[in-house]
Amino acid sequence: MDPDVQQLMPVASHMASLGYEIAGTLDPEQGEDNPVYYLRVDRVESHTPESLHARNLELHAIAERFGVAGYDGMDVGAPDEH
Repeated sequence: MDPDVQQLMPVASHMASLGYEIAGTLDPEQGEDNPVYYLRVDRVESHTPESLHARNLELHAIAERFGVAGYDGMDVGAPDEH
């Protein structure tokens, strides 16, 4: 996440190179004191609690490496049926 959507574009390219599908960005909500954009990426994976924790640490490190405002976490659950 970052207040400047352009700061997220290099992260999006990097994530695509790692096999993630870029799902776009979420705009800041109206009236937020510190509005930020969220980069959304998707990838279906199976995890143990330990491997999920390791993936979360990797994603934190990517946000830090690219100097964006932060990493806000992930959604976990069964993949959507198509």
